[in-house]
Amino acid sequence: MTLGEKLYTLRTKQNMTQEQLAEKLQVSRQSISKWESDATRPDLGKLKFLAEFYHVSLDALLDEDVDIFADKTISALNESTNTASDKNESVGQRSATDSAFTDDNGNPGTGNTDNHSSYSVSPETIDWITSEILDKNHKLWKRTTIGLGSACLALTVALLVVAITFSDKLSTLSAQIAQQPAPVYVNNDSDYTTEQDTYFQSYHTIADSVSEDGKKLHVKFTAVLKNYQDNTILTMQLQNTSDQSNIPVTFICENGTYTGFADLPINTDTYNATACIDTDGSKQTVNLSEYETLSVLGLTDWQPTVEITGNSFDNLSRTNSGDLNISCQQPAFVSNITDAEFQVVYNDTLLYTRSLPHDDLESLSEVYGESYFPYNFKVPKDSNADDYIIKFRWYNSFLKQYITYETQNNWTFNSTDSENATNILFDSDTDIDSTSHPEKVTFSTEP
Repeated sequence: MTLGEKLYTLRTKQNMTQEQLAEKLQVSRQSISKWESDATRPDLGKLKFLAEFYHVSLDALLDEDVDIFADKTISALNESTNTASDKNESVGQRSATDSAFTDDNGNPGTGNTDNHSSYSVSPETIDWITSEILDKNHKLWKRTTIGLGSACLALTVALLVVAITFSDKLSTLSAQIAQQPAPVYVNNDSDYTTEQDTYFQSYHTIADSVSEDGKKLHVKFTAVLKNYQDNTILTMQLQNTSDQSNIPVTFICENGTYTGFADLPINTDTYNATACIDTDGSKQTVNLSEYETLSVLGLTDWQPTVEITGNSFDNLSRTNSGDLNISCQQPAFVSNITDAEFQVVYNDTLLYTRSLPHDDLESLSEVYGESYFPYNFKVPKDSNADDYIIKFRWYNSFLKQYITYETQNNWTFNSTDSENATNILFDSDTDIDSTSHPEKVTFSTEP
C-alpha cells in the first residue's frame, strides 16, 4: 500500500476534507492532493506530524509492505507500543536510583555494576532520594547517640561533608537538565506541539516597512515567553537556507513583551529562525521554523498558483485552447495586488495576454477563492512547444515592486486528454514538486 493511499484513507476515515487538513498543516490544498496521489511526498517534519495525528508509527506509514488498516498489523503495532512502554518504565525506575549518585570526578556511580549507561534524573526523583537519605541518617544518628557521644560527633561531621558534596552535585545535575534540548510533546488531543509552543506564549512576524531604495523589507518580531525573569535575554539568528549566512536579531523587553527587527533583502530567499533564551548564563535554544521557513514573499505577497486545465490542440487551425485556474496561498494580501497579467511568449513574440480584472482579484481574497478564465491562441507553424515562455506578472503595492514568475518547457500540445494535459505552471509552495516552481522570479520597480 503506497504512502499516498494510506494518507488518503487515513484522512477520509477522519471525515476531513483536503482543505481542512491543508489548513491544519499550513500548506495548500494542492500539496495534500499531490501527497495522496503519490505525485510528491511530504517532508520529514510533516510526516512526523501526520503519523502523530493519525496515531500510527512513522515506519508503518512509510513502509509500503505494511497495510496499516489490516487487523493483524494494528494488533502488532499495539503490542509493540505496549512492550516499549513497559520497557521504558522499567528502565526509568532503575536509572533514577543508579545515576542519582556520582563519584568525585562527576561520573555515574556503580551501584549496579552491570549497568554502564547514564540516565536522566527528574527533580521529583532527586527530592525523593534526598528525603530518604536524610530520614535514614536521622534514625541512625538517634540510635548512635545512646551511649556513643564521641561516635555521634564524628558521624555528624561526616554527614555534613556528604550533604555539602551531594548538594554541589545536585546543583551540577540541575544545570545539565536545564540546558537539555527543548522537549516536544503531543497532548491528549493529538495536536503536535512544537518547541515554539513549549517556550513561547506568543510569537509573531510581520512586515513593518520597505526601505527607501525599495531593496529591503523591515521585519518586526514580537514574542512573549511563558517563563522569564527580569534578566532574561532573548536573541535570534536567521539563517539563509541558500548560502547559510546569518542575520542576528536582538530583542528589547518592555513589560514582558520582546520586540526585535531585521532588514531582509527583497527576493525569494527563505530563512530558518532559531531563538536563544538566556537567563544568567543558562541558555535554551528553540527552533522557530520547524514547519515553515521565513520569507519576504510569505510576509507580503499573495503567492499565486496558476494551473492549466482541459488543454486541447486543433491541428487544422493550430489553435491551443483551454482554461486557466488561478488561486493563491495568501488571500489576505490580495489587496496589495494590481496589474496582474498572464502572458505566453514565443521567440520574443507575444502570442497571448490576459489581465485579471478587479472582480477576479476580489474573488481570490476569500479563503480557498479561485478564478477561472479561458485562453485561446494560435501556435506558429513548425514551432516547438518546449520553447514557449509563460509569464505571470503583478504589482505589489506594499513592496512597491513588479514581481514576475516565469517558466519554460511547461506547456502541452497535441493532446486531447484533459486529465493528462492538466499542468501546474506556477506554485510557490515548497512542498509541491519542483517542476511547478517558477524557473525565474524577478523584481522590478518598472513594468
